[in-house]
Amino acid sequence: IHIISSEERSLEYFKKRLGEGLKRDRTIFQIHQPLPRAREVKQSWMSTPFTSLKSLLSTIVWFARHLALRLDMVILNGPGTCVILVCVLWMQWVLFGDYPKVIYVESVARVKSLSLSGKLLYKTGSCSRFLVQWKELEERFPGTEFLGRLC
Repeated sequence: IHIISSEERSLEYFKKRLGEGLKRDRTIFQIHQPLPRAREVKQSWMSTPFTSLKSLLSTIVWFARHLALRLDMVILNGPGTCVILVCVLWMQWVLFGDYPKVIYVESVARVKSLSLSGKLLYKTGSCSRFLVQWKELEERFPGTEFLGRLC
């Protein structure tokens, strides 16, 4: 299990939650350095192309360094990073024919509409499964799945 995040705080959270499992078996859990976000909350749209490009290049470099990884499944929930990750997975698919199952979990904060990341991933059909945390979203967006609130 490889854990990649866009911020150090999230990685620390995973380390704390996985605790003993990490200490017991480092071959199962590997936590990687954070990747830069494509866009911060409330970031100016004028600067977004530059931060997105930085995120894309960093993600390509990360995957190039970890070419031996053949991912079976990727679970995404990070707005600001997940669309870039999916773009790089598409590149990997074009070059090597590998495209893992992609499961996207929409933010619990999205009650009536999808986030920008969610809209992009939903419209492109790039996810094997698209999970929402509100029944209303499942009703509005065919093909999404409501499994209740995920913590």
